[in-house]
Amino acid sequence: MSNTGNYSKEKLVVEVVAAHNLMPKDGEGSSSPFVEVEFENQRLRTQVRYKDLNPIWNEKLVFHVKDVADLLYRTVEINVFNERRSSNSRNFLGKVRVSGSSIAKEGEEIVQLYTLDKRSLFSHIRGEISLKLYLSLKEDVLVSPFPESLEAEELAGGGGGGVNMHSNVSSEFSLKETRPQLGGESMQKDKTSSTYDLVEQMQYLYVRVVKAREISLFGGAELVAEVKLGNYRGITKRVSLSNVAWDQVFAFSKDSIQSSMAEIIVKESNKDDFLGRVWFDLNEVPRRAPPDSQLAPQWYRLEDKKGEKAKAGEVMVSIWFGTQADEAFTEAWHSKAANVNFDGLCSINSKVYLSPKLWYLRVSVIEAQDIVIGDKVSGMMRFPELSAKAQVGNQVLRTRIAAASANRSLSNPYWNEEMVFVVAEPFEDYCWFGRGPGCAGEGRHCGEISTSSDGH
Repeated sequence: MSNTGNYSKEKLVVEVVAAHNLMPKDGEGSSSPFVEVEFENQRLRTQVRYKDLNPIWNEKLVFHVKDVADLLYRTVEINVFNERRSSNSRNFLGKVRVSGSSIAKEGEEIVQLYTLDKRSLFSHIRGEISLKLYLSLKEDVLVSPFPESLEAEELAGGGGGGVNMHSNVSSEFSLKETRPQLGGESMQKDKTSSTYDLVEQMQYLYVRVVKAREISLFGGAELVAEVKLGNYRGITKRVSLSNVAWDQVFAFSKDSIQSSMAEIIVKESNKDDFLGRVWFDLNEVPRRAPPDSQLAPQWYRLEDKKGEKAKAGEVMVSIWFGTQADEAFTEAWHSKAANVNFDGLCSINSKVYLSPKLWYLRVSVIEAQDIVIGDKVSGMMRFPELSAKAQVGNQVLRTRIAAASANRSLSNPYWNEEMVFVVAEPFEDYCWFGRGPGCAGEGRHCGEISTSSDGH
């Protein structure tokens, strides 16, 4: 890498060694972390380590330095993220800010262990990261390249991070892979999993409270879990201390959310004081849409009144944003029903309204063979008027009268006509065909067949 512009000859090298004990953020008890480093408007990132809470990188990220004398007044920002490839987004796993005064000279660098910091007061962060930061005069030190998949994601703008400033590829004119969603593709899925088929998408915050353990309580009191979000409050059923299991889902309409934090409290059913609580920053809550797999619930350590986590026990919870196409929608307690008495909740049933996907059904009626003509018709001198009728649901179409032909017998009429019907998914209607001779305005049924409209 050559010296360009007003940059000094020395380069800043940030060697990302490893991270330890990261917070699981993928909903399956793990994370796919990568590190993004920013210095003087330059932003570089490491490769992704999939499903690893203790990743090892040993990657060198090299930055230009404008003025080494000003390095004492500069800072290096190191952020750790979890990559969510299903939605082209990422979760925050922690950050470190290193002062320029702690940057060593080449040959004197040592591995430093930094504790990951929160981005906000309610961020759920844990773990440490090992780094080396030093200045180098070696011109042959190369920047660790992006993985191909991540670079494509950056150029497409889906990753949310900056593009390597040393790349000569312009994101505006580079090739981008696109894959539009075709209407016919939804036929391969369950109808309720097609979120884009909803009449009107509505966003909800889902909170599933599964169970609790290690709750310190004397006596035979009953326990409840309370989910608080701003002015809304949902309470689980009462359970005994011997089996603290609720497995209930609460859904809060995103339009009505007035808080940036969701709080889950475990307490006795007849007391206001809580035994333990845990809260979640809504900015860190993942989003899910079927057919993505459901988020696995995780154990979270409860805090007692003094803010200590050692004696308050644990609660198993999963929390995510979704739409009314989510499988948990129909079983969830909804914030819109907050004024309904608890005993009356069993009378409330949620329903998902899906917009129908319409298709054209084309039917080609070609000919019939070996039609048995009734005695009354066969004894007439007039040529029988044979037509075909097709019916799908309430739609009925009829062919013209089969023309007489010297090459065809009366029992083998020929039409060769096309009919077009409009049908909707799911294809539950049958397509019914009937044939009948008509003489002098009289119509008589001669036979019928039926086939399922999804029998393609």
